[in-house]
Amino acid sequence: MPYPIVPRKSTLEWSFIDRVKRGWPIPTFDNGKTITTLTHTRDFAKAVVGIMGKEIAYNECVHITDSNTTTWGTVLDELEIILNKKIYRKDFSVE
Repeated sequence: MPYPIVPRKSTLEWSFIDRVKRGWPIPTFDNGKTITTLTHTRDFAKAVVGIMGKEIAYNECVHITDSNTTTWGTVLDELEIILNKKIYRKDFSVE
């Protein structure tokens, strides 16, 4: 799932889908307008393996995501369609 939810206690782990099914809030920021990119784990792995151990990559920053962006609100909209369930969004924006 492309949505990171980190539990406070490691003994109380849950998944994004479990939270949605239970009707628990999904944290959002800036009312879902925050821009993000999504990278599949296979693409991430290919990029990391491709530079691993290469001297040219030492002390360098490497950008491995696509230039296509979306918002977390759009991600949640699409997940609602896939899961066929309304997602309870809780905004945690700091003003």
